[in-house]
Amino acid sequence: MAADVIITPGALSRRFLFSVAAAIPIAAVAGRSFASTQPAELAGLLARYGTVGNQLRALEDELAAALRATPEWVRPGQGGVGVDARRWPKWSRDEREAHGIPDTMPLRPSMDEIQEFNQKDRTAASDRQRRNQDREDTWAAKRREQKGWFESTGFDAIRKRRLACLGEKRAIEHDLLALAMTIVTM
Repeated sequence: MAADVIITPGALSRRFLFSVAAAIPIAAVAGRSFASTQPAELAGLLARYGTVGNQLRALEDELAAALRATPEWVRPGQGGVGVDARRWPKWSRDEREAHGIPDTMPLRPSMDEIQEFNQKDRTAASDRQRRNQDREDTWAAKRREQKGWFESTGFDAIRKRRLACLGEKRAIEHDLLALAMTIVTM
C-alpha cells in the first residue's frame, strides 16, 4: 500500500545514505587516511538512522489506527482554500442545507470562509444576523468536537511525536552528509 511507504523527506534518499556508508570503506582501501573514529561514527549514525526509521513506521501505523477510530467527517481531507483547509471538519449535505450554505462552498470550510459568506449573505435583515451567528457557532462546535476526537484517539500527540522523529531523521541525514563530505575532502 502506498500509504505504508515512508519516503525520506528532503534531498537525501536511503540509497544515497547507504552509498555514503559503502563509500567510506572503499575509500579507506584506496589509501585515504581516516580518523579512527570515522568508521565507528558511521556505524553509530546508521544504527540511529535505522532505529528512527523503525520508529517512524510504528508512528505512522499508530496515526493510521487513530484516524480509523474517528468518524469520516473528523479526519483530515480535501476541500477549502489554503494550507490548513484540509484539517477542518467536513460538513454534511444536511448541515449545509440547514445553514443555507451553498454547494459552491468547500465541504470543509474555514471560519474565514464562513464569515466571508456571512458578509455576502442576502437574506432578510432580521433573519440574517441570527443565521450568520448560527453558522459560526456550528462551525466552532464542530471544530471543538473534532479536536476532542483528535485528543481522545491520541492523534495530535502521535503526530507531534512523528514530527519530532522526522526532525531527528533529518539531523542524522545531515550528520551523515557532513561525515561523507569530510571523507571526500581528505
